[in-house]
Amino acid sequence: MNVREFRREFWKAFEGRKRNVPEDHYFDASVRAQANLCPDVEGMMSIKKQRLLNLAFRFLAPDEAYLEVGTYKGKSLISAMIGNPPRTVYACDNFAEFQEINNCYEVTVGNLRRYGLLDQVAFHDCDFRDVYTPEKLKQPIGLYFYDGIHDEESQYDGIRLVEPFLADEA
Repeated sequence: MNVREFRREFWKAFEGRKRNVPEDHYFDASVRAQANLCPDVEGMMSIKKQRLLNLAFRFLAPDEAYLEVGTYKGKSLISAMIGNPPRTVYACDNFAEFQEINNCYEVTVGNLRRYGLLDQVAFHDCDFRDVYTPEKLKQPIGLYFYDGIHDEESQYDGIRLVEPFLADEA
């Protein structure tokens, strides 16, 4: 990732105090609808996080990949990729957490297909701890988004296990 350029654009996009507090104008439904990168995709991601992931994805080097652990219905995947140059994308989710709601895998695939992004994503249907292998992650990870299991041990494993696969400038 071009960290220098990302930082420069980050400071422009997220000015001063806006970085740390909710932006009041996003409470307006019409503003939120316009700012939402994929308003028809259900998800739990804030608009600021959508913008941050999209900005970071933009600065991935062509030989780097994006890894996302925990996709739910694809909102964060689509938010990162939309409008950016194609890059290798790995998504890992066994979709076990939300099985009672509906088949999130099929919904995710449908959402990615609708946005024309499905062909760029390599899915790994497994426990996230099993994705960190050279066979599954063939390119260095320049951008990593962990939204899997939220207990302390899992989050620690998510950082510890990805480290050997990170690009120098991730």
